[in-house]
Amino acid sequence: MSYQSFSKSVWIITYFFCRFFIRPFYKFKIQIHPDLDLDMKAPVLIIANHRSMLDPWIISGSLPFDTFRQLLPIRMLGSKIYHDPFLKFINRIGIIPFVYFLYNVIPVDGETFEEKISGPVRALEAGQSVFMFPEGKINLKSETVIAEFKKGAVAIERETHVPILPVFVYYKKNPTGFRTKCVVKFDKLTTLPERARQSLEEQEMYALDAKYLRKKVLGLARVL
Repeated sequence: MSYQSFSKSVWIITYFFCRFFIRPFYKFKIQIHPDLDLDMKAPVLIIANHRSMLDPWIISGSLPFDTFRQLLPIRMLGSKIYHDPFLKFINRIGIIPFVYFLYNVIPVDGETFEEKISGPVRALEAGQSVFMFPEGKINLKSETVIAEFKKGAVAIERETHVPILPVFVYYKKNPTGFRTKCVVKFDKLTTLPERARQSLEEQEMYALDAKYLRKKVLGLARVL
């Protein structure tokens, strides 16, 4: 079995683990755009707001299996630099490297911006879907605020021209602080708009397109 096949099997096992062991702990509300069609559309760049370390598995486990299977193989991006003491600890004892191995995570490496996006670009060009969070980190400011999107997803799409799947995830806590409700919304596939860009600087183009993608996710958040 190849490493890619192994990682694909891990994702399938995780999918059913989420369905039968994690989802019962939440009151789920799942909305999927009626025009979402993944037939013959792989690879896909999946973008979502970031609320929890469990987001990739909660989101993927919210899809019908036939739809989820069309996204495989899925790759995620993962940092190799940690500022949080807890993340530093679980990295030091080998938990993060082990998870990265299981899910064939793409490490965000490199000194330059081009080097940092080269991994997901290569994955998409090889026919693998990529899961990323344009906010750049878990956002805990409030239950509904979505931070500004960074330019990475935009640059990756401009390099690969793959369809984008916007997703919104939301957790609601009860007075004890325990999460009791989870909302996951999937938009239909989208692409970045074609504009008259001759007069735009590259950074201006990235900023406009990042706002466009953030607006797509915010649109999903409006009705909870």
